[in-house]
Amino acid sequence: MVAQLEQSTSPMSVRETGLETGFLADLALKTLYFGGNISGAEVCDRLALPISVVSEVLDFLRKQRLSEVTGGVGMSAATLMYTLSEAGMERATSALAMSGYVGPAPVPLQAYFDQVGQQSVHCMELRRQDIEGSLSELVLTQHTVDLIGLAISSKRPTLLHGASGNGKSTAAEGLRHGLPS
Repeated sequence: MVAQLEQSTSPMSVRETGLETGFLADLALKTLYFGGNISGAEVCDRLALPISVVSEVLDFLRKQRLSEVTGGVGMSAATLMYTLSEAGMERATSALAMSGYVGPAPVPLQAYFDQVGQQSVHCMELRRQDIEGSLSELVLTQHTVDLIGLAISSKRPTLLHGASGNGKSTAAEGLRHGLPS
């Protein structure tokens, strides 16, 4: 049976990110500090989070009087323009003193480990017919196909070695397509 990878879904709320509201608030403050007067959509892009999460964070910042809405072309959080208040500038400066990181929101370490584990070849069942099929466009001896199959089936790192132009990259690409998805 082939192990199926779970579909990764974006978090729909701050809670689903697995991160603290305060951490995301500080990250958003630092983003606004460097971004100036930017839209909610731009904050989403910079934090790599969906609008449902970012709007929660921006609402929190507004309620704490750390950010202000300066305009926009609609009523959605994505189309509104945001800037820091004076208190927000102070808090952003403080947050930057603690950590200069500004960019996409990280994932919790355990979530990262879980995702890497799901993508591991150790969870996949590799069948002979899939390996042979993935190499079928190459002219290889059965012995070579068997050796590649043994190497791939070992679920350990594999090195394809040989002279330039003998099909190593083509074989590796074919093998990638032969893995279960």
